[in-house]
Amino acid sequence: MVVVTASERDTVWFARNLVDIIAGGEQTNGAYAIFEMLGPPGDEVPLHLHTDEDEAFLLSEGQMTVWVGDQKRVLEQGDYALMPRNVPHCYRVSSDHQAHWLAITSPAGFEGYVREIAAPATERRLPDQVELGPEMLAKLGEIAMKYGVRFLGAPGTRPSDLAE
Repeated sequence: MVVVTASERDTVWFARNLVDIIAGGEQTNGAYAIFEMLGPPGDEVPLHLHTDEDEAFLLSEGQMTVWVGDQKRVLEQGDYALMPRNVPHCYRVSSDHQAHWLAITSPAGFEGYVREIAAPATERRLPDQVELGPEMLAKLGEIAMKYGVRFLGAPGTRPSDLAE
């Protein structure tokens, strides 16, 4: 049996999110990683894809719009979404208050990226506003490539923009 207590989790500030790394490959024999995430209103990630893992969200609070390939869905409390590997996707917290969700990647590995770019959270709160300008996005994208994540566009870019 593997048990990870709340006090043993890595809690980090990952861009604009507060993230608890609940379990990674070392606890799951590489099968998956689980993250508990908080994101502020308007939080949006760059359009990207994962070459090595599938990613799934289970939303427990707030509202989130996800774009996966040619599909767009608004997630409400209790909704689940799967973003398959090699499919461009992104999300935006579309509620006027924070969103809270579980993110699961399978197989494990994405937690390495989170750990490499994140800062330890000194408090259990959302981080101060982080500006994701072109230089920061380029740096994050370069590191992401080591973990099989390819940035395809800045926040606000949608999968449908790739065809244009």
